Amino acid sequence: MLRFFIQPQLNTIVDSVIGYEMLIKEYRDGTWRMPASFSAIPAHDMAELLIATAKELSLKVGSVSFNVDRNQILDDQLIHALIAAQTV
Repeated sequence: MLRFFIQPQLNTIVDSVIGYEMLIKEYRDGTWRMPASFSAIPAHDMAELLIATAKELSLKVGSVSFNVDRNQILDDQLIHALIAAQTV
């Protein structure tokens, strides 16, 4: 099972949340951990989770950060999901 955990990005000058960083974790051995391999996550699964999470966060802030590795950024399905997530 995969899910994104979020942490706020703060503007310390005005003390407000300006965005969120999305950190993907995998549930295994009874706890949430970093995936052993980000490239092993199917692009379809990552895309669906990314879009669903971005929809929820879009009600709160205007920007999110999301980390990808080299293989993921070259995957057309994930690229389309990143584009779709920007329109939610």
